[in-house]
Amino acid sequence: MGEAPRVTIGLPVYNGEDLMRECLASIEAQTYPHFIVNIHDNASTDRTVAIAEEFAARDARFRIHRNPVNVGSEKNFLDALDRADTEFFLWRADDDLTSPDFLERMVARLDETPGAVLAVARVESRKPSKGRVKEIAFPENWPGPRVLNIVRHMFLSHPSWIYGLWRTDALRRHYRETWEKYPVGWANDHLVLLGVILDDAVVGDNQACFIQRIGARKGQLSAPKRRRPLDELLADKEASLTRFRPLCRQAVEEREWSPLERFVLNRVIDRYAYFRVRSSPWRVWKLRMRKKLTGVLGRS
Repeated sequence: MGEAPRVTIGLPVYNGEDLMRECLASIEAQTYPHFIVNIHDNASTDRTVAIAEEFAARDARFRIHRNPVNVGSEKNFLDALDRADTEFFLWRADDDLTSPDFLERMVARLDETPGAVLAVARVESRKPSKGRVKEIAFPENWPGPRVLNIVRHMFLSHPSWIYGLWRTDALRRHYRETWEKYPVGWANDHLVLLGVILDDAVVGDNQACFIQRIGARKGQLSAPKRRRPLDELLADKEASLTRFRPLCRQAVEEREWSPLERFVLNRVIDRYAYFRVRSSPWRVWKLRMRKKLTGVLGRS
């Protein structure tokens, strides 16, 4: 008998036929073989299930779970985590890819660092519509006080870290606690990540690569970007910040720190909240001014 799976890959998907085949092929090509893939189809109406069945037919590690009706992306995302019964877990979006050594290197980092909860790779962010590729390396620790590296990871962490390799039990705890306190999609991933960053429980490997594709779906390459109403933008940003900032402060207060660490974190935590929600007073002021000018011009 072969080695039991140590990794569950949860892939929640809805109508992903245009990119999912490449995503599943990227998983199938991993050099680390001890994983299973739970494809959670959210009542797709295209060829998503047919593509998934092709992989499941030739590789028993690929399994399909189909919702009879669309349950919403948040529940489908959480169901993928709830189904995991292995030591490690990661989410995979149907439009993302990784280098073939991604799993191998992430498992190795967690194995050699028992106190770590999350392992992440270098991020390659691709925007096909603009022909842009941006690389974001994992910020290696500097020599010096621990708090300086914690602050660096707070501000330099990438949203795609949520798709890194987690210890399953720890992720369930962090994710559920976060959603209970902050059931908002905007910046929720950063709040989940903040807890493990403050615990100094994130490790990285820049030789492996996570590839994020932005706007790569059919129709997105040429579709005009929707310009949201100013009232809607202002309401979302201010409401999110009102809920997000106190939870960031609470995360700091719940942990034990030296006097120096507490001083530094208390000085930067509000700035961090503004940075992650993208709702600084300056940004809000600009939105309000744009709204006023639009109103004045509209009446002239």
